[in-house]
Parts: sequence; structure tokens; C-alpha cells
Amino acid sequence: MLETSPWGDEWQTSPANRQAYQRIDEVLTTARVPRGDGPVLELVVGEPLDVPGLDAELEALRTDGLIVVRGREIVLERYLNGMTPSTRHLLQSVTKSLCAAVVGRFVGRGEIDVSRPVGHYVPELLGSAYGDATVQQTLDMAVAVAYDETYDDLASDVNTHDRVSGWKHRRDDDPDGIEAFLRTLPATGEHGRTWLYCSANTDVLAWVLERVSGRRFSELLSTELWSRMGAEHDAFITVDGHGFSLASGGGCVTLRDLARFGRLLLDGGVGPTGEQV
Repeated sequence: MLETSPWGDEWQTSPANRQAYQRIDEVLTTARVPRGDGPVLELVVGEPLDVPGLDAELEALRTDGLIVVRGREIVLERYLNGMTPSTRHLLQSVTKSLCAAVVGRFVGRGEIDVSRPVGHYVPELLGSAYGDATVQQTLDMAVAVAYDETYDDLASDVNTHDRVSGWKHRRDDDPDGIEAFLRTLPATGEHGRTWLYCSANTDVLAWVLERVSGRRFSELLSTELWSRMGAEHDAFITVDGHGFSLASGGGCVTLRDLARFGRLLLDGGVGPTGEQV
């Protein structure tokens, strides 16, 4: 968390989050994810959808932005609560999908073998739940790991995860950063037998990417995905005190660029230049 941040640990709760989610670079330490100099995937404004009562409903739901794209036509777009087309909004766990797409690039080039254990790529995780879990099991959220993702329990693992990531003030007995935290997570049984949603899995994948490439995840997110998919604006992502990205939830992008990412997936991964991204 920024040393001079006026937000404190309550920026994720209402009403502070109505402003904080649009101003993450003022709340937390972030790394920029450049869009590069490639072409922008053009989205044109099409025949608007008529949804009676929509605006009142969006206000009631405290929505900041909504976009509906059909093909490459924007058929519905709303901005509320001061958000604009150039505002970068916190994605929370949608960031996991961005990380998975980057992993896919490395798998496609043969630089990561999803059948290998994570410990093959990151020996520091040997002895943790991830040492003998395969990359595929980590992608599939099928790692048998002791991780409590109860958001409103301050003693849960996900709240420790927040603190070591810089999202909240760190306690004296907390691990020093995301990497140190991931090393503390023990196994609970045999991997691959049950599905368990666990935000730590995605940060493990980011660590694998960094180890294979020798580059920071924020840089990889730019060079492998963001600069190739036709994004209009730079993105950014939150980082801990050591510069490690919170790949599980720290991405911040504009609404239209998020729609462009969705369009990329629907187009089979083909970017605006015809490249298989």
C-alpha cells in the first residue's frame, strides 16, 4: 500500500470502493502494462439496445460501467459514478483470465509443459502444496491446498494474501511478500481429485512465467497479450513490495479494452493483425 495513501485498509468496502476501484494507482503500488504501438481493435457504435429501466437498475446495483458488444459493434455502453471510457477500473479476479492467456502463449511455444510439476519450474515451492502439483492442475484449480478464501474472515488465508500483496497493511508475523506467502501453503491431500477455487494458484502461475522467462509478469502481460490484442489504453497491475504482480486480482483496464479481450477469446485468439495471440 502506498505509504502516503489516505485510503487505509477500508478501500475495498463501501462507500470507499466506489472511488478507489477507479483510482487504484492512487491507492496501491502498481506497474504499468503498455499497450505498445500496434493497431487498436476498432469497436464501432451500432444500433443501441433499448432496455427499459436499465439506468435506474444500474444505479441501484452501484454499477460503474457496462458494455455489450455484438461482433465488433457496441450495442450498449453505460458509465456511472464518474467513470469514463478512459478510466482504468480494478478487475479483481477477472485478472486470472489474463494470466491464463499468457500461460497459453508459453504452452503454445513449448516453453511450459503443463504435465510437469510446478516445483520443476520454481524449486522454492518444493515442500509446499505446489511442489508436486502440475501446472495443469494449477490452471484447473485442482490443487489440494490449504487456502481459506473467506473474504469476511480477517484470519483467513485470502486476507493474509491481501496483506502480503500490499492491499492492506502487513502484520509483523505475515510473510514478506507474495512469493514468501505462497511457500507457506501446505497440501491437504491428492491433487487433481477435487476442484477448489484458490486465488493463490494464479499467483503461482505468474511465478512460473517469471521463472521461465526471466521477466516480470507485468512486462509479460504487455508483450505477450496486451500489446497484441488491439488494446487502446495501457493497463496496470498492483504489485507487492518486491515488484511481484498480483496476477490473481490486481489488473486494472478500461471497459472497452476488457471487451476487446473478450472479443479476442471469441475470435479464437486471433488479434487485429491476424496473429494467433
